[in-house]
Amino acid sequence: MNTKAIETISVNAVRDSIVLSDYLDQCIPDNDKEPFWDGSIHIYNNKNHCKKNFRGRLPVQVKGTRNNNHSKKEVSFSVSVVDLKGYLDDGVLYFVVYVSNDGRKSKIYYLELTPIRIRFILNSANSKKKVSLKFKEFPADNDRKATIAMNCYDNCKRQSSFSNAKLYTIEELQSQGVLESLSMHLSGVKINTDPQTAFISNDVYLYAKVKGSTIPQPIEILPKDLYTSETVDCSVTIGGKEYYSQIKIIKSLKDTTYILGESFKITQNNETKKVNYSYSSSDYLQVVAKDLEFMLAYIDAGCFEIQGKKFPFNKKLLHFPTLTWKHKGKI
Repeated sequence: MNTKAIETISVNAVRDSIVLSDYLDQCIPDNDKEPFWDGSIHIYNNKNHCKKNFRGRLPVQVKGTRNNNHSKKEVSFSVSVVDLKGYLDDGVLYFVVYVSNDGRKSKIYYLELTPIRIRFILNSANSKKKVSLKFKEFPADNDRKATIAMNCYDNCKRQSSFSNAKLYTIEELQSQGVLESLSMHLSGVKINTDPQTAFISNDVYLYAKVKGSTIPQPIEILPKDLYTSETVDCSVTIGGKEYYSQIKIIKSLKDTTYILGESFKITQNNETKKVNYSYSSSDYLQVVAKDLEFMLAYIDAGCFEIQGKKFPFNKKLLHFPTLTWKHKGKI
């Protein structure tokens, strides 16, 4: 296939994917001649695409490349520094499309290039003409597509007036005595049904409310590898005996970790569901005794329960590294 054929297939793939969402419409023409963008996504506040429900226009860029490996969740792609400078004021939702050699299959990847993210990229580009960026696979779920577009659009709008302004750190604003509060914003469809997952699955930025200003100011930080942490009151039992009255749950995009006591962790990969067990002894002897008692009872019984729900353990998968405990005089 020639370059034009790859471009046509790529643009068609993005257009076909976008129009499946009830909240989005595409305006990505063939052979677009704009200097930096290939068109735009039109975003609506609900399923009725009338003018009063029009939320805004998000610029997009579509790049196609021939590649038969469509199994990856994340890919690298080089973007021109000149193009990044052109996107700086308004931001862009950047698509990279992998097209198979025969042109029959394609897979879409994306990156939300907001003004603040672009600034971080340009600051680290030095004298390079191109920079390699990481792109995530574009979801098949149509509500997730709408959430990505809405969230990218809203952050681009919030950041546009700061594309060339000085960004402050939290410490600088605190030292000046002007920091009133901090906030993180997330826009999208059905995000209230599972706010924790929505929070860690999407790009979010930190904004400051500064004295004397009504406009939230983006902080000089680019959040990544986000996670949520909560302590849940619940009864952890084995054979009717309660060992713990609460657990700590840490959720990230990659995995979910359950912490029982101070020493025992169960980490489950969110995609493969593979479970890893780890034990790290406390400095306190009475805590070690309690945690070890639970661990041995768990292995012996083959499961523990949290408020009636069983968590089985496969003894064949049991493998703990050599355990060491150094007493530091704390009882």
